[in-house]
Amino acid sequence: MSILTLKNVSKSFGGVRAVNGVSTSVQPGELFGVIGPNGAGKTSLFNLITGLIQPDEGIVLLNGIDITHKSPEQIACLGIARTYQTIRLFDTMTVRENVMVGGHIGLDYSLFDVLFRRRSFIFRETELKERVDKLLDTVGLLKRANDTASELSYGEQRRLELARALAAKPKLLMLDEPAAGMNNREASELALLLRRLVSDGELTVLLIEHNVGMILNLCDKIAVMNFGKKLAEGLPNEVRNDSAVVEAYLGKGS
Repeated sequence: MSILTLKNVSKSFGGVRAVNGVSTSVQPGELFGVIGPNGAGKTSLFNLITGLIQPDEGIVLLNGIDITHKSPEQIACLGIARTYQTIRLFDTMTVRENVMVGGHIGLDYSLFDVLFRRRSFIFRETELKERVDKLLDTVGLLKRANDTASELSYGEQRRLELARALAAKPKLLMLDEPAAGMNNREASELALLLRRLVSDGELTVLLIEHNVGMILNLCDKIAVMNFGKKLAEGLPNEVRNDSAVVEAYLGKGS
């Protein structure tokens, strides 16, 4: 069964059809990329999946469960985590604290447990801290765990966002331009990290990225959007050689 299924999903803002009848499916353990020009509807599609906006038409299924009209909080608890185009960190909190925020989703202690520091709270927090440090080690930030997020370089902040999203133990990780602002070395390191995360665990990744070379080399499957519609979908080589994609996105003569 597909982990994510979209059936004829559409959304308009005024007279603009931001997402226009998009249908697709993402398989478990897949690295699925979405590319397209600015304004193609990619981020709007992400916002529809994660409940930030509601579709005018269509259905969104997560592991067969209809999440079309669920809240972002409900969707997160069902197993979707995401990052955004612009970095959204707690600048005055430490690197470790930022990731722990992401890990609090689904923890089963109460406010009473927190206020009176009951055993269940201490145990869960200790367990979470250990898991967070493993994640920081995975993304290469364990040595910066006690630094504030504002002290990190841009590329490090991107990796911190990734670690925070992973702390929620998502089944589906959605990344909106994770390599934005990175140099070629940083983008290559990110691609290797994403491939390793998918290979090592029960994780599926859906990402938007303007770095076409990275997408073509990294992803198992790619969908191309243009003017809100899905223009093409297939394996990287199929997309690379699709004449409509070459003309609309990659450019004639590519």
